[in-house]
Formats: sequence, C-alpha cells, structure tokens
Amino acid sequence: MDSTEVEVVTAKGQAHGQGHISLRITPLFDEVPPAYLLMIAGRLECPRLQDWEEQMNRTPGERVHVSIASGLVALLAVGASGCSVVMAAKQPSKRDVGLLSVGIPRNLVLAELGQPIATESKNGKRVEVYSFVQGYSKGARVGRSIAHGTADVLTFGLWEAVGTPTEAVFDGTRVAYEVTYDASDRVEFVVPLKP
Repeated sequence: MDSTEVEVVTAKGQAHGQGHISLRITPLFDEVPPAYLLMIAGRLECPRLQDWEEQMNRTPGERVHVSIASGLVALLAVGASGCSVVMAAKQPSKRDVGLLSVGIPRNLVLAELGQPIATESKNGKRVEVYSFVQGYSKGARVGRSIAHGTADVLTFGLWEAVGTPTEAVFDGTRVAYEVTYDASDRVEFVVPLKP
C-alpha cells in the first residue's frame, strides 16, 4: 500500500516557531478518505491534534516534568490498587478443629494442624501443644476479595484507604490447644489454651 504524506501548518505552530508538522498516513484502503485528510489538515476539529499541539508548544523541560509526574501517578495507582484484594485472598485458611475430639488418630491431627509447638510426656502419655491462626473458609476469602475488587473499581481505587487496614485487622485469630494422646496415639482429651 502506498502511504500519503500530509503537511499540517497550525497557527500555534507558526506563532511559536515550530514550523510544519509532517504526518505519514498509511491507509487501510486503496484511498485515504477525504474527511480524514481534512481532519488532519486542521479544517475540522481534532481534539487529539490539539492536545498534541499543546504538548509540542511546551519547552522540553516542561515535557519531561509532565512525563515524570504522569509516570509516578501511574506507578502509584498500579502499586496501590488491589492491595486489599490480595490481602483478603491470602488470609489464613480455616482449620478443622473438629478433629480435636476423643479417638481421632494423631496423624490426622498433625495433618490438619501441623507440627506442635511443644511436646512432652506426662504420666506416660504424650501431651502436645498446638498453636495456629484460625483463618477463614475459602468461600469467605473469595467473597471478601470480590467485594474489595468491586469497591476498588467503583471508587477508582479510593476503597484501598479503608479495605487495606480492614484486612490487616481481620487476619484471623490465634488459638492454642493442649492435646493429650493415649497409648495408641489417639486423642484422649483436649484443653483449649489462651494464646
């Protein structure tokens, strides 16, 4: 396809010694639509061309400052957005403390609660202390993430001022249990502890 060169001379460009603006247009069709050429030539209103003219009439130092400021604002917007969404998604999961009932094998307790923070033997029985953060179900975490994401979009990111501290406060509850096992390593009794 052939390209068409159009030279545009604007009043602002001449007044500031900018001279001519040359544009090379490669049409998608065999001919360039006449209305398009008229718009480029400045005979019709073209907001994008006017914005470009205003940018070109700035000194190079002003253009750099505007570019840096725009970049910093964009970086802050991207960095700050979605923080509460990520925090909600990464909240601790809910542990099944229902396994802490009489007769449950120790290996199932270990699989659900992880390694104990303390183990000792009392009267020939194994006694272990488990401490962990009791979190939230997967449905609750997903729901909170969706709610934060929706609020972020509807408030153009302003929700983060409320959502991020909220997620920092509601990050689960620390709990502790003392579990005593019988001779066959099954739960004999459980005592909830204050963390």
